[in-house]
Amino acid sequence: MTSSRPPFARRLRTLNWPLVVLLVLLALARPLASVAGLGDVLGRPLTPWLLIGAVSVVWVLLTNRRPEPDPMTTLTVTGLGHGLSVILVGAVHSLATGDWQAPLEQPLSLAPILVVSAGWGALCGLAARARQGR
Repeated sequence: MTSSRPPFARRLRTLNWPLVVLLVLLALARPLASVAGLGDVLGRPLTPWLLIGAVSVVWVLLTNRRPEPDPMTTLTVTGLGHGLSVILVGAVHSLATGDWQAPLEQPLSLAPILVVSAGWGALCGLAARARQGR
């Protein structure tokens, strides 16, 4: 049985990379709000969950603004990029403050960050695909 889907490497080459970068930057709102102390505006855990929900909605809407041919891959890669950026922001914050509670201090936390972030992107990808009617 042959699949009608192109190989993953080819799908990666055809991604709308400027959109992926934009969506990753938008997702940095949550960790940057936490670093800036804004994570407690409405209390925890409400503020982070609201930010995650808002980012998710924006991801789906922007991915469907000009329908992407493969929203699942686009948003899964976006989630993975978000995980990498969270690790990077944590490292920069640790270097700047000397507070070594970032993921780099606990290397076993790196893989779960990437897996959860990619999973978040995949769930948003499913929502985007459903919204496109596929």
